[in-house]
Amino acid sequence: MAATHKANQAYENITTDTAGHYFVGMNPDTFLDKFLPWNASTARVYKQKVPRKWRRRALRSVPPHLQMLESSMYPPFVKALDKWARDGPLTDSNPNPRALCFLHSKKPDTTCDDLNVDVSTYWEDDLPKRTTFSSQQTHIEFKPTINYDAFQHEADQPNAQMEDPPSSEDNKEEETNDEENANQEDEETASDDGDNQEPELGDEHMDDELPPRVPDNNHPQEEEDLVFDGDEADLPPTAKGVETDTDSGRHTRGQIAAYAGLALSMAFRGHFFSMLIMGRYARFIRWDRRGAVVTYRFDYTRKPDLIFNFYLRYGQLTLSQRGFDTTVEPCEEIPPVVKDAFNRYYKDAWYGGAKLPRGKASPFTTRFFRIQVTDSVQERTEAFFIPAPQYTSASLFPFCRATRRSLACPNQRGDYTMCFLKDSWQEVSSRAASEADVYRILEKAKVEHVASMRLGGDVEDLRTETQEWFDELAHNKRYRKPAVMVCHRLVLNTVARDLSTFMWCKVLLSCVADAVEGAQQAYQAGVLHRDLSAGNIMIVKDKKTNEWRGVLIDWDMSLLWKKHEGEARTGRTGTWAFISAKILRSPHSVAHTLWDDMESAFWVLIYQALRYLNHDHSRHRLFDLFNRIFNAKIAGDDGSMTGGLDKITIMTFCTFGRSQQMLPRFKVKGLNKALEQLGTIFDLRYADTEPAAEEQDPTCITNLLRKAALAMEPLCITPTGLVSPTNDSKPPSDPEDWQGANIDDVGHDWDPMPWSSGPEESAQVQQHQTRRVNGSMFQHLDGQPLSKRSWKSDPKDEEGPSLKKQRQVPPT
Repeated sequence: MAATHKANQAYENITTDTAGHYFVGMNPDTFLDKFLPWNASTARVYKQKVPRKWRRRALRSVPPHLQMLESSMYPPFVKALDKWARDGPLTDSNPNPRALCFLHSKKPDTTCDDLNVDVSTYWEDDLPKRTTFSSQQTHIEFKPTINYDAFQHEADQPNAQMEDPPSSEDNKEEETNDEENANQEDEETASDDGDNQEPELGDEHMDDELPPRVPDNNHPQEEEDLVFDGDEADLPPTAKGVETDTDSGRHTRGQIAAYAGLALSMAFRGHFFSMLIMGRYARFIRWDRRGAVVTYRFDYTRKPDLIFNFYLRYGQLTLSQRGFDTTVEPCEEIPPVVKDAFNRYYKDAWYGGAKLPRGKASPFTTRFFRIQVTDSVQERTEAFFIPAPQYTSASLFPFCRATRRSLACPNQRGDYTMCFLKDSWQEVSSRAASEADVYRILEKAKVEHVASMRLGGDVEDLRTETQEWFDELAHNKRYRKPAVMVCHRLVLNTVARDLSTFMWCKVLLSCVADAVEGAQQAYQAGVLHRDLSAGNIMIVKDKKTNEWRGVLIDWDMSLLWKKHEGEARTGRTGTWAFISAKILRSPHSVAHTLWDDMESAFWVLIYQALRYLNHDHSRHRLFDLFNRIFNAKIAGDDGSMTGGLDKITIMTFCTFGRSQQMLPRFKVKGLNKALEQLGTIFDLRYADTEPAAEEQDPTCITNLLRKAALAMEPLCITPTGLVSPTNDSKPPSDPEDWQGANIDDVGHDWDPMPWSSGPEESAQVQQHQTRRVNGSMFQHLDGQPLSKRSWKSDPKDEEGPSLKKQRQVPPT
């Protein structure tokens, strides 16, 4: 039951996050003409294809009768539409058109946290044995009645003006018309597999060898098999506009949004089509990263051709019209030298920033793609090998920047130097440059502590369209008209690792100081970052000096602050957990300043310290503190979210030297004092003298961090991770003598702290397993071979490496 509650909470969070992004009320015929148009190259014989009588009869039998389960709707729907549509007619140029297969599987997608949608569509040569979001063409979610509808619109059926449900005589007349239409159907179009002969229920891909679907607490994503009780009451009026505010409606909206988010995230797509079936009624939905266009609710038992035409039209669309990115193609096989290049890194390190591994290296089983990156400024295009998209909790959110990060190996003979690729969606604004252009500005200004870009630019064919319907369709008016979003892609020469791999606290402070200094220099060059977060500060090893330095990445939310003309980006900017309290406490947009970025760095430091340094908080107290500082939100009557109250409290305690009223006592000597000094500076922003606080020289933050790092133990190591033979945190005077410190000799401060929300969590989650790390693991993080004895987990060793070993001075 706890797992089911977790899934329901995820849907609720998605419902809240996606509010205001739905544009409802489009006529279904208009939807088909606008988004699934007949192409000029499509043969007339394909366009005139008419479904046979048995298909129409099966579709009309989908609505459940009294006391029937929702699952009873799947077989007739699959029967009616399976292999109905193909990717074009049978012609000399297309001798083997693929059929569009419909699959209901009780086997969830194991690569996506065991999530499962009711019915999915796949091409017959790509038909899986279980639900697979990465290869879906479309999907359909079912509900037994309109009481579960996620939306409401004045044009919805049924309504007060709607006539009575069709009688048996009406059905007989429609069936007669169906038979007449079927007799007129061209023999060539009617001769597809199974179209001349009515299949028995069970001939479809229904996983009949499995028992009937029942709720399973071990798989919370498996939805309850709802029962039609015969009561289809009109939805009550709500202040949420077109988004129903009933519990069942909110759950449905969160559920279909999560499934659409997965379909967009697990494949390379710009938009996606889905369908919501509620008893005898349906809605078409088109999703992109800006929002969703939703039709009004229509009775498909009266107009079954809407459903048949939806899939018939989909079959003849181009890849681009179906939403797929044509600059990306799957690789059947990759060159051995490329495989070796990836194998030099942990598989977990292929995505985002490399973190310390949690087990043995995974076998090389991942699918790979070849992706093109075009730079219009450099006037060149390069191709790279990248691993298939990986599921994360963020994959469930459809309306977002949808940032993908991964290692990338050039598809160029003789050049197999590993690079870093970033793919994301960005708003188009005259006050902001594309991220690739921002890197060019920073490079020209010689800004330090930022990554080096190889090439980058927009993917012109991937732009959102939902915003174009802002003035024509109904919505809840939560936002002003949103700007268009475009897919932006860039490749960095800098391959860095996650900030959480700092090993020594002084290195953590030094890397944060580097990132802060980079943000300050960028501001002088006219660029305000606006999204300092734990994921945007990385660690990179300088190959010349062996130093570990911090680099600031992800400039896609940055602002060219010296340009005042044009529109500003909508809403708050940044990652909620690290946004300054000043911005969080305001329900409306406020000006984002350099000092807001400086404060964000303070919360990044606290986050890393709480999570990866030893302290005296219990796992339950730590869980509560994390939620209060980084997740707390207060919803206003108008739907706006505010927060930051505990952040202000912490800074106030820091001013009075009482930070341990909220923060723990850290085992690393000097860290509590450094946090109090930083908190005192930022607390001035919330006093009556706020203008004076903003006028401070921001370099005081960098100086304080570097000074604290220099004084912090172990003194046999420099803040940049070099050996200090003089035990004063300073390297040798001659750079030729600089050597990287080895944790095998010195030990480490890094100690991931466990947390849990309560005693109901499993013992495995609550158990504190100390991780022992060594130098060879870091070599593998940096793309060097891993020794076989690199990773051990010892649940008996609760205290970790001894203090003596941590502070041992290496032999000179």
